[in-house]
Amino acid sequence: MQKLRKATIEDAKNLFEWRNDPLTREQSINTEPIIWDDHLAWIQRNLSNPSRQIYIFEEDGKPVGTCRIDKEKKDGQDIYELSWTVAPPSRGKGVGKRMLSSLLENSVLQGQKKKAVIKEGNLASEKMVLHFGFVKRFEADGLSVWFKD
Repeated sequence: MQKLRKATIEDAKNLFEWRNDPLTREQSINTEPIIWDDHLAWIQRNLSNPSRQIYIFEEDGKPVGTCRIDKEKKDGQDIYELSWTVAPPSRGKGVGKRMLSSLLENSVLQGQKKKAVIKEGNLASEKMVLHFGFVKRFEADGLSVWFKD
């Protein structure tokens, strides 16, 4: 059974470990390791941020990934930036696709413009957004920006 649920402070340890995984750091825009105190402050601040929703994706009751929706405004239009991380032991098993599929079903995203920013060389994420119909609009500074209406 799959479930996408809102993250809580109890998820801080898993999120910290997933965010500091070497492959996650390599594929992240900011590649520096994350310090626990900084992470804890980040999660406390962001769990109460109305423009950001952080989710945990579970399969059979076990957390296997995290994804996020960040609402931004550009030229008066709401754009929802999506980001995700698959837990290291769950990689290569299709978790990312199942997680993004669940996220895209979120009522907040229905009829909204969605965006994903992917670091150059992150082929798994590029394949995933292509699968869901995102279109690459531009590349700059080692990042590609994808949109889906």
